[in-house]
Parts: sequence; structure tokens; C-alpha cells
Amino acid sequence: MTKLTEFQKLTTIPQEINRYFAETGGNQAQLSRDSKVGEAYVSQIMQGKTHIGTTEIKDKYYLDLCKTIGFTLKIEVWRHFNTQNFKQIIPKIKESRSEQERFTIDGDTGSGKSHALREYKMKFPIGTYLVTCSAVENSKEFAKNIAEVVGVESFGTAGTIIKKVINKLKNEDNAVLNIDEAEHIGKKSGYVNIIKSLADGLDRKVSFGIVGMGINKILTDGYEKNKQNFRQTARRFCNRETLEIGIREDVYKTCEEIGIKEDNVKKWFADRVRNFGELEVYIKKAYKEAEKSGEKITVSFLNTLDF
Repeated sequence: MTKLTEFQKLTTIPQEINRYFAETGGNQAQLSRDSKVGEAYVSQIMQGKTHIGTTEIKDKYYLDLCKTIGFTLKIEVWRHFNTQNFKQIIPKIKESRSEQERFTIDGDTGSGKSHALREYKMKFPIGTYLVTCSAVENSKEFAKNIAEVVGVESFGTAGTIIKKVINKLKNEDNAVLNIDEAEHIGKKSGYVNIIKSLADGLDRKVSFGIVGMGINKILTDGYEKNKQNFRQTARRFCNRETLEIGIREDVYKTCEEIGIKEDNVKKWFADRVRNFGELEVYIKKAYKEAEKSGEKITVSFLNTLDF
């Protein structure tokens, strides 16, 4: 079986036990008797601790407790990690939202931009609007996409639709509009016109972010070449953020969090992956094959796999 993650031990299982106690009126002593897990272990687990003294609490004790309270624990290798990019994106959105500013976030594919935007929306759903730009839309479809996310009628010209979007957002308290995969504006002048219109209409009233791969260079190049509406749009987005390129340190931390402790194994992953998308594929496959074969994840084992 795949090893339990630190998050499951420190957060998920203690929360589920507390929920069980609240629903049944149970307590640690009763749970200890029913599960045949020592009360000292139950106490430590409830406190989010993974050791008794210097001895690590084995996964079997966590699993026995889950079985007793009727909680089916889904064994997951991959989950949310607080990467450096994540910790750079979230404060940027919060800061820009508090100041009702326009901003950009620029990062390579697989750098965690979309994940961070979704996590932010999940945590702060009220007034947070997240639109995903598409390469296959025309400008009218792009405008309708924004309208549907914001919750306004999407009939009329693109300009008419965007005016409805602006009016709705301006009447909300501290809203934020984020456009993900905004790199597509580089080849679609109609998209740029819509971004500019939104930037003008929402100015100093609603936070507005455009997020995409190479978005800062796209704006700069468009400004220098004086492409239609690019110069004006670039000037409106002077508050720009560029994500860190290297993820090596995050790879080491991620491996540690999912139970990979050997430095040479962490280095094996860090030497090969260029983004978090690749890391997820590598990690999931390694654990899947290790579980099937019963082998430990070592450098020798990883070298036998076809990635």
C-alpha cells in the first residue's frame, strides 16, 4: 500500500476523528478500546503528531482508526503543495485585490499558475471570478465566456457584453477578475481590445489580473512594435509579477512531504523534471509501479521505469 502522506496524518485523519466525536459523542478512550489502538497513540494522532518520543507512529494505527470511525481514506500520492510559485501567486492576488489594481502573473507551463488560481477561488469564492482564455475562441466568444463566468447576459455585440460585465463587477464589493491562459492575446487582436476595455472600465474599482505563459514579454513586445491596442494595454498593466524559473528546491520538499526521504532519490527527480506537471506524472507512476511490484522507490528502481 502507498504510504500515507504527512497531510493525511497531520490534518485529514485528526479532522475526521473530531467530526466522528462530534456526531457520536465519543471520546479518545472509547475509540482506543474499539480500534485496539493504544490511547497514547490516539492522543498523539489527535494532536497532529506523528511520533511518540522518537518512534514514528506506523500507518497501520492511522488506518485502524479510520476503519473504526467508518472513514474511507483515499490513498493519494499527489495533492496540493505550497510551492514557492504558489506562495508567490497568492499574496500577489491578495495585495492587488486589496488595492483594486491591475496586475499580471507570468510563468512557464506547469509552474502552478492555474492551480494557484483555482485554489484561491476555492478559498475566497465570493467575488472571485476566474476565466480561462482559449485559443479557439473568437473575440465574441471570449466576451461571452467572461459574461457567463461573471453571471450577466451574453447577447449583443462583444462591446455590449463587456459593458454588462463591467457594470456588474463595479457594483460588487471588492471583486477580482482573473483571466488565465492569457498568452493567447498575443495572436488575437480582438482579445487585446477586450482586455483593454475591461482594464479601463474596472480601473480603481475592481482588481483585474491577466495570467499566462510569457504574458509580460507579450505585452512588452506589443508595446515596442506598437501593435494595435498593445501599447495602451501594456501601459495599463505595469504591475507585473514573474514566477521563479527553477523548481529544484520545491522538488526536494515535495518528495519529502510524500514520504521520499532518500537524498539520492530526491536528486533523481530534481535532475529530470522541469515543471510540476512533469513531477506529478513521474511521482504517480513511480508509486503505482512500486505498489504493483512491492519494491521500494530507489534510484535503481526508478531507472527501470519508462517515463
